[in-house]
Amino acid sequence: FLQKAIEIALNRGNTSVTASDILQAEKSFSEDLFLMTSYEIEDTFPQYKDVLYCFHGCSKLLTSEKLERRLTTTGVSKSEIPRVIDLLLWFGFIGIWRSETGEEKYSYSVRYNLRHLLFPIESGDANFVIHPGFRSALEIKG
Repeated sequence: FLQKAIEIALNRGNTSVTASDILQAEKSFSEDLFLMTSYEIEDTFPQYKDVLYCFHGCSKLLTSEKLERRLTTTGVSKSEIPRVIDLLLWFGFIGIWRSETGEEKYSYSVRYNLRHLLFPIESGDANFVIHPGFRSALEIKG
């Protein structure tokens, strides 16, 4: 991310990194992360190649119901939804957000123990959250 910010500043002829350079670096970094994750999903699960696009413009926080509704717009069947949610959790595209702590957790923060992430969701103590790295590319709100 920092390398991108420096490259953008240099390409713009700036002698130091400005706030505008950082914002552009964030967009570029987010788009790269989005594309790399999309390609990885397409390579491993081609039937879900477009699943990340259904999140464009949504809120960063999603209830289970809202997440399922979004997934069905890309043709994911009801029976496939748990598998796709596991996939999105595994890749770190989504995590969980607990309102009591305001903390976001992703698969890498729990050593890829997806059950650890899903238990608070299933017990109604958490919502899904889209990882900050993807938010700029998908124009995620709030």
